[in-house]
Amino acid sequence: MRAITLSALLVLVPVLASAQQPCTSNADSAVDAIYRRVLERPAGGEGNARAEQLRNGQTTVRDLVREIAKSPEHRQRFLSTDGPSARVNAVSNLYRHLLGRAPDQAGLDSHVQGLERNDINTIIDTMIDSPEYQQQFGDDRVPGGTIRYCRDVSDSAARRPQANDRNNRDSGFNSFANLDTDRSGTITPNEWRWTVRSFDRYDTDGDNLITRREFEDAGGPPDNE
Repeated sequence: MRAITLSALLVLVPVLASAQQPCTSNADSAVDAIYRRVLERPAGGEGNARAEQLRNGQTTVRDLVREIAKSPEHRQRFLSTDGPSARVNAVSNLYRHLLGRAPDQAGLDSHVQGLERNDINTIIDTMIDSPEYQQQFGDDRVPGGTIRYCRDVSDSAARRPQANDRNNRDSGFNSFANLDTDRSGTITPNEWRWTVRSFDRYDTDGDNLITRREFEDAGGPPDNE
């Protein structure tokens, strides 16, 4: 019983530490930290739009990490897969950029082998949807750093115009991250806000779960279903 209790505490410590970590409501600072982590450079002016999305609750730190990790710039500069040594370097870079650590040998070997049959975006999704990422960083902490973003709801409400149905459809309210309420990396029928028919249409492999890739391939949330 004591061993079980100790194991449970070891699992909870990173989660509690992350939850208690001081946070910032400075969206520009959070976005700049994401750029410095993933692209190893300042965000510059191009980060302004992403910071505004973060302030308005249209996205999360985690979603921005994923988006920037899949960007053409990141792929071109850090994720070449042209040859065995390049694939090792690409996976090592993903460990540094997305998990904030050097790769363990087992994980490195597994992902390098996976690159022989999968696109690099599959590895990115696997890492960001992993229990390790969720436990260490969740939706609001920049990987490998000390910045945790806390949205200033009063400020964002003052900035946000009255939303119509189309705005609600495209807003963070119906983003994958907000639909995935249990943070499992998939959307279940109970989490789906639309019709059963639309759920079945998005669930292309018929496993009764909608993955992020299925959601994005379908173009995001439904219009009116």
